[in-house]
Amino acid sequence: MRHPLTLAVTVALVAAPHAYAQTTATLDDIVVQGAPDLLANYLKVNLSTQPGAALSSVNLRQVEQDTLATGFFKTATASLTTQNGRDVLVINVTPNATISSVTVQGLTFFPVEGFKGALADRLNIAEGATLNTARIEQSKELLAQNYRAENFPFTPNISAEVKTDKDGKVSVTYVVDETAPVSRVEVSGNTLLPQDVIRDTFKPLVDNKRFTIESYRAVLDTLGRAYSDRGFAFRPENVQANLDAGVLKVTLVEPIVTNIDTSALGTVNVALKTKAGAALNFNNLNDDVRALSNATGKAVGWEAAPENNNPGRVVVRFAAANTLSGPVQQIQVSGNTVVPTADILAVVKTKVGDTAAPQLVQQDFYAIQKLYNDRGYEIAATPDAIAFENGTLTFNLREVRIAKYELQWADNKALTGERVITRELPKTGTLFNDKSFRGGIETLQRLDYLKVTNVQTRSDNPERPQDLTVVLSLAGETAGIPVTASLTYDTLVGFGGELGYSTGNFLGTGNGFGASVGANQNDAGQVWSGNINYTIPWIDIDFLDFREKRTGVSFNASSSAVGNQALTGKVVKKDANGNELKNADGTPQIQDSADTGRDYTVRNTGFGISLGRNINQFLNARVGVSTSYSTYYLEPVKDGDKPVKDSTFDYTKDEQATTLLPKSGVTTYTSGALSFDNTDRFDAPSSGVRADASAGFGVGRSGNDNLRWTQLEGGARTYFGFGRAMEGGGKQHVFAVRLNAGTILGQPGSGTRFSIGSSTPNFAYELRGYEPGSITGRNYFTASAEYRYDFGLRAGFAQGLYGVAFVDAGDAWTPGDASNAFNVNVGYGAGVQLNLNLGLNLRFDYGFSPVNNRGKFAFRIGNFW
Repeated sequence: MRHPLTLAVTVALVAAPHAYAQTTATLDDIVVQGAPDLLANYLKVNLSTQPGAALSSVNLRQVEQDTLATGFFKTATASLTTQNGRDVLVINVTPNATISSVTVQGLTFFPVEGFKGALADRLNIAEGATLNTARIEQSKELLAQNYRAENFPFTPNISAEVKTDKDGKVSVTYVVDETAPVSRVEVSGNTLLPQDVIRDTFKPLVDNKRFTIESYRAVLDTLGRAYSDRGFAFRPENVQANLDAGVLKVTLVEPIVTNIDTSALGTVNVALKTKAGAALNFNNLNDDVRALSNATGKAVGWEAAPENNNPGRVVVRFAAANTLSGPVQQIQVSGNTVVPTADILAVVKTKVGDTAAPQLVQQDFYAIQKLYNDRGYEIAATPDAIAFENGTLTFNLREVRIAKYELQWADNKALTGERVITRELPKTGTLFNDKSFRGGIETLQRLDYLKVTNVQTRSDNPERPQDLTVVLSLAGETAGIPVTASLTYDTLVGFGGELGYSTGNFLGTGNGFGASVGANQNDAGQVWSGNINYTIPWIDIDFLDFREKRTGVSFNASSSAVGNQALTGKVVKKDANGNELKNADGTPQIQDSADTGRDYTVRNTGFGISLGRNINQFLNARVGVSTSYSTYYLEPVKDGDKPVKDSTFDYTKDEQATTLLPKSGVTTYTSGALSFDNTDRFDAPSSGVRADASAGFGVGRSGNDNLRWTQLEGGARTYFGFGRAMEGGGKQHVFAVRLNAGTILGQPGSGTRFSIGSSTPNFAYELRGYEPGSITGRNYFTASAEYRYDFGLRAGFAQGLYGVAFVDAGDAWTPGDASNAFNVNVGYGAGVQLNLNLGLNLRFDYGFSPVNNRGKFAFRIGNFW
């Protein structure tokens, strides 16, 4: 194939010069094989070699390199051939895979959809397009350039991952890291704000030690409010910032008035508050507008234009607006239902007798908006919000309402019914209130089976822009079957294990269901235990006000055995040397309710039901009733046990010890409780008070004995937060204190008592540094003081890490029992709490006390008290 070409070249070399142009071989065509027509045509157009080029100039290796450089192909092989007498460049290519999806993660500074649209329109990086590796790199640089063009403080780290799918296509994932370490902030350009305001404004950035978009925008918003509250002009977009090596250098731009122009108004004899050389002040400008309008009888407005495109130097011009004006004879407000008219008129600076000036009246409307916002409400800005006709200035207010909710589940997999979600939020048709709406979102976030990933609002009806559609993006919190298994060991009890199932969304109902079965070593052979419970957190039926106020009900049934209970009975008193004491008549002295050296196991089997209801925003009431059947089993004597054996009693014998066992019996306990909670956070409060009080009445029988008793309990907790505000709410430093107490009156069963110590699920009975349940009695009190430090950990499964230092005090005692008299016990130590996004919060404490000098480890699951 190549011989004719060689011959042609040889002839050309020996031919006369005038024949050279006529005999030089040229490229007739380019053929691309292996690519679709669109891609083939693109390649042919973009090659440096084109038909008509001399064959001697065609560099096949360069053609291959140029082909690969387009980024569309994995392989390329070029060759010259003759087809039907024509010289053809043939390029065999293997195109890259087709893009199946384009995903963007971490991008918040620019709209994600806008970035994806630019990728598709400008670089053809989109679903269904052929992957172009060169353009992937190009897109990263273009995005980085956009950040720099928008005065972003630094160039974020931008990466792109191309992953091959099972079907051979590829998915493209962009990952943008808009965060960076911050060790110090340097602010310049400030002349109007006190230094402590600047320091406090930027302190969250320094404390977080990391730059994030959210925190930076929050700083700029706070800065803008600080200027605005003092009347000064400030535009966050004019702020210049640069973050390098951990140092964030911020330059503030405070507009200074360089010149004032009133020539458009003619000759006016008004002393203006706005002065050349002074900072641009909106309050002064509005006062000047009012004075000029009244002096000229015209609707005067103002504008501030940068001088020579310098936002720090502005020229202020006053001119008459081309609009209907005149003296204000009366001011009316319509549409307001939650803010009184008198309060609205108090913030309106335009007064009766003033000349109506649109710009000044617009500022009045902004002041009304701020008044609503300060009270947690909003009003919509509409074209008819302000009207002036026949001397009447009217503010037509449209208070923002929640028209409907729209739920968007991740992967379109709804975990529960819409009503389960929306019942936690303000009702549709009600006015939007920021505090109540945030409270509803926080309630949803506390559900252990879902999380709210995003909240957006929109107005669907142009005729009623005040009607909002609230769009909630939701995702499942956990995946898989919620089964737990545990294995424990205790030096007193031995080995134990439990297998449990628990969910807060049973069969998608939003109801809770739990069941567990466990086994523990037990000397009396009572190994097994079990529990089952079902909770309906909201009886959501259309009856009375059940849909308006949360009313919940819970059912439970359980059977559990507790061993190593000390068996008490009569023994002969002995002196310090172990000698029996005698009465005057020679009979032994008897001590009642002494430790016999034998132990027993009690099994409690029962069921209960409780009902709870919200009284108001902070107060909750609960009532409940439970029935329990108790049976008692004597434990055999073990090695190391020392049962009492004296001249009268021999408890080494089971038949004698068995007579001391409490009698089996049935008890029923009815209780009621009130709980108050106005804290700022559910899981880690830093302000507010929590208090609760309960009263219960129990009846039953133990053998032939009638039982009747009353149990009273109460407690309060309060919190003092200080330091910086944390991302999840609350303060970084919190000092918390609590006090709890209770008493049992009447004739209860032998096992009815309070037990306090470490590792108790109920914090009211917590006394760290002591053995679990080691202090018992018919009265109790406990108190705690804790210092809590939030490390600010919010990453992955960990949604909170706290360090704790604590001091506990308390006791349990029985009045009239000299062997169980009142005594204050003190424990102290430190701990850590780890909050997981699975709804599982783990508390680890290590406490010391006079009886545990080496310390006692304690573990509890749940939120801070």
